[in-house]
Amino acid sequence: EPAATPAEPRTPAAGPPVLPWLLSATTPDALAAQARALLDHLSTTATDPLDAAHSLATTRTHLRHRAVIFGTTPEDLAGGLAVLADGAAAANVITGSADGAGEVAFLFPGQGGHWRNMAGSLLASSQVFGDKLIECDEALGPLVDWSLIDVLRSAPGAPPFERVDVVQPAYLAVLISLTELWRHHGVTPAAVTGHSQGEIAAAWAAGALSLPDAMRVAALRSRALTRLSGRGGMVSVGLPEAAARELVARWPDRLGIGAVNSPRSVVVTGDPAALTELLAECTTRNVRAQRVPVDYASHSPQVERIREELRTALATVTAEAAVLPFVSGATGRWLSPGEGRLDGDYWYRSLRAPVRFDAAVSTLLDAGYRRFVEVGPHPVLAPAVRETADHGGVAAAVLGTLRRDDGGPDRFLRSLAEAHVTGVRVDWAAVFAGAGARRIALPGYVFTRDRYWLDRQGGVEVVTASGTGPPDGGRGSLRRMAAMSEVDRQAALARLVGGHVAAVLRYPAADAVPADDTFRDLGFESLTAMELCHRITAATGITLQLRDVLNYPTVTELAEFLAGRLTGIDLDAVPEEPDAGPAPADSLVALYVAGVEDGRGGDAMQLARVASRLRPTFDAGTSADSITVTRVASGTAGPALVCLVPPVAPVTDLAYTMLAPALPEARDLWTMGAPGFHAGEPLPADLPALLATLRRALTSTAAVERPFALAGYSSGGWLAHSLAGYLETHGPAPAAVVLLDTYLPMSEVDERRARFMREQLRRLGLASPESRSAGLGDQISAMGGYVDLFASWRPARLTAPTLLVRASESLSGLPAGRAEDQFPPELCTVVNVPGHHFSLISRHTETTARAVHDWLSELR
Repeated sequence: EPAATPAEPRTPAAGPPVLPWLLSATTPDALAAQARALLDHLSTTATDPLDAAHSLATTRTHLRHRAVIFGTTPEDLAGGLAVLADGAAAANVITGSADGAGEVAFLFPGQGGHWRNMAGSLLASSQVFGDKLIECDEALGPLVDWSLIDVLRSAPGAPPFERVDVVQPAYLAVLISLTELWRHHGVTPAAVTGHSQGEIAAAWAAGALSLPDAMRVAALRSRALTRLSGRGGMVSVGLPEAAARELVARWPDRLGIGAVNSPRSVVVTGDPAALTELLAECTTRNVRAQRVPVDYASHSPQVERIREELRTALATVTAEAAVLPFVSGATGRWLSPGEGRLDGDYWYRSLRAPVRFDAAVSTLLDAGYRRFVEVGPHPVLAPAVRETADHGGVAAAVLGTLRRDDGGPDRFLRSLAEAHVTGVRVDWAAVFAGAGARRIALPGYVFTRDRYWLDRQGGVEVVTASGTGPPDGGRGSLRRMAAMSEVDRQAALARLVGGHVAAVLRYPAADAVPADDTFRDLGFESLTAMELCHRITAATGITLQLRDVLNYPTVTELAEFLAGRLTGIDLDAVPEEPDAGPAPADSLVALYVAGVEDGRGGDAMQLARVASRLRPTFDAGTSADSITVTRVASGTAGPALVCLVPPVAPVTDLAYTMLAPALPEARDLWTMGAPGFHAGEPLPADLPALLATLRRALTSTAAVERPFALAGYSSGGWLAHSLAGYLETHGPAPAAVVLLDTYLPMSEVDERRARFMREQLRRLGLASPESRSAGLGDQISAMGGYVDLFASWRPARLTAPTLLVRASESLSGLPAGRAEDQFPPELCTVVNVPGHHFSLISRHTETTARAVHDWLSELR
């Protein structure tokens, strides 16, 4: 611990408006212990809160588990420490985990997040923000007859803030100035995208537009929009795109889809009277719908009336090649040099075409971005980003900047803290610059002496411990709650949920929150619901998604849902940690992951194959007891689907559990795993042994009591197709075979396959040691065995009709390959669907399910 500097008279200076105390530790227990140690230190040592804040923020390494406590008085800060030490919740305590790696993407919203005086407080308190606004005012001055600063200060004589040609340039200036404020505090984007008008700010941030040209685009484009004022409008509707298109079809040529924001949200644009009728219909159907505060119809045919005016006005805009990666909000794709630069024609097209923000976010997620900062005066995009990430099964941090009527320096400081606890690098020295804060001695890190590892049971990460300390005590311990009686667990979870609801909504205590009132009645909206998700996930380790809060909308119901996630954990089955070094399986995992990450996928797969040859095997006359056939969904549509789980590590049937609810008509859907993926299980000696065992397992269930089709996603298609051929000889024969983006096995791992393996590691989280489950070594060696088994396999002609659903997009630059090079036309019907290999069963599940359903329906 660094020594304190000698005491010197302090020069009075203005510090942060509210003090942040940053704590971190390697585990949640250690974080609570750190808070207790600092609290004890304060009780015996006179400590200046500003000096403590500065020292905690700038003189320490920030470890994985993090907390920030806010306060303006020593009592506030001490109270926050006590809350953190006790594992409770409070409005002035933010916690999080800096899991994984990943750079930051900046998102710039379109109109809708603006509010009067949205820049007033920062303009008066932040020189960085104010200086950038002045630059924007100087760039805008030659284009307008009003003062930007006067508008933002609501000065007498300033033009009405609501005018489109006033609010849009003012809004852009605020977005640019907030970007500068983030950068000043060390948070810089690695990629950018924007929604509608926000694309102008994104282009400036990416270096594709100079500040004068950015202000020119905003000023002249919004001036042209005044010709459309009063003729249109927009409404945000909480429906998927397909359902929304079906709804607006009732108003042909009057309404259209102006933006697809997420898999569950669109913006409808068009005629004002038709929009009023649409709102009434949404109310009747109990569909969320809300007017966007504009009186024109962007992203509709009405924009064509001002095409020539815009092209003439923006002809002098000089667009440069973007310095930062830029995802077009109009197409949802990376902007490549071949698509032209962001010139005047682009800004007309982006105003005319529908916004594809859902695709833009998915593109960033597919590229590995997991931290998103919405740069604006109020987060309007954050819920859509969360819905898109949830739909794709991706954990991502979605952060805002300011809030409506909460736009001062304390709000921005809180946003910095929210970014910090998710792992975003923040320059905390900039926060304390000029404050006169001194470096002082504080208690060192507190490390717990228990050893921890993870075990996955029942879909829940269970933290287990050994040693002399209390078993996994501390904040939000899953093991502790799982060990409680059902009644005590429900009560503990209700207190935990109630505490975090109180913290988010500023109730005085958990007991003051009505446990059976809906979150909507309590005052929650999308942003506060997201904050509740973040808090409960950080406190329990159970990933809570936004839809969970919507589906379980009271404290009692949400606590019951969380209790259900803990059901089924067999604590007696959790193994004791061995005293020796890592088990051989752990070494196999580490070597395999290292090989894939280093680009030596061939060597990594060869390691897995060799490991599989050392495992016991069974032959065709032996039954493998480990095969399970599980009904995932029930329904009357036929034929039933029996889905073969891909023989890869980590083994999962996630693809089919996402496919089942997306099918247009409910049908029986079963999953069947391959043998050998659990500790102690033998592997099949050859393909006949595998197929005979799969047949025995299948025919012992009700799955074959009616016509059925075999299905397989990815390498699961090898199993499905092979088993179909075997059943056509030995019975019962399947009615059809469905292959979901299945490719032939590769005898060698080339660059394309190696890059695919790296992508799979990243998507499954295996690059992080903390996310690797027990038994993964067994699964990797089993995967190697199946690669051996199918190395020379090629599909034979089947009697059953066969469908190959092929992803139409490549994956991170990997060529998608031609279907006819893999499966000749005489072997199957090929249907191309949107998405790449991973997203066709996540973000594009509905279209994939529709393709399967339609093809099966034609067979009847």
